[in-house]
Amino acid sequence: MLAFDRADGEWEEISTQAIPILKDPRILAAAVEANRRVLTPLWLELIEEGRRDGSIRTEYAKELSELLLLVNFWLLPSVFPADAEEIRHKCRFVAEVLAAMGLPIIEDEMLGRTERILGGYRGERKE
Repeated sequence: MLAFDRADGEWEEISTQAIPILKDPRILAAAVEANRRVLTPLWLELIEEGRRDGSIRTEYAKELSELLLLVNFWLLPSVFPADAEEIRHKCRFVAEVLAAMGLPIIEDEMLGRTERILGGYRGERKE
């Protein structure tokens, strides 16, 4: 599940948990490995199911399942510092890129939910 599709409390918890990731490369490597091992196959399974039923039209199922893992980290403001407007822009970007690649999984409803979550987000860019 992408980071911006979380409830407000979950968003804050994820951001807080991601802070140590940048302080210890072993934590980052372990997080990437765990997500790669667990989430990537699940994304691949869902994408392939969508291909079979015709709701997803892409020739890049494996690549997209791997990309979704990286997008999740990219959207965490504690990993890639961003304020609320920058996160909104990233979310719109991800939606457009995935749709262009034949994976239209981010709908207007989800973007609206992201807007509501970010409405309470007080994060600021910290380089």
